Amino acid sequence: GLSASIGSGPNMLLARIATRTAKPDGQLYLTPKAAFDVLTTMTVRSLPGVGYHTAMKLQSMNVFNCGNLRDVTLHSLQAEFGPQIGQGLYDSCRGIDNRKIQRDKTIQKSVG
Repeated sequence: GLSASIGSGPNMLLARIATRTAKPDGQLYLTPKAAFDVLTTMTVRSLPGVGYHTAMKLQSMNVFNCGNLRDVTLHSLQAEFGPQIGQGLYDSCRGIDNRKIQRDKTIQKSVG
């Protein structure tokens, strides 16, 4: 059979995390309160945009999960990673995602 997992939340980041958490073959709505708890133990490598090098740099700062990352000041993150990435890390570990959802307004009228 075919299995599917569905996750939703108040922003794209939380919806993405909810989908991962719901696997396999489950569904989950992640509220901001529940997201805080889920994020606390989630590895920083699991955050969107955190690759190998960023994760290694964070580990050298004794940051292994989002709970650790919340203890680092915004100023420190921006000094280490630059203003944009530092702000992204600071927000992501708190479940904050202000990206706008853009829809493709093209309507497909037929298939084939």
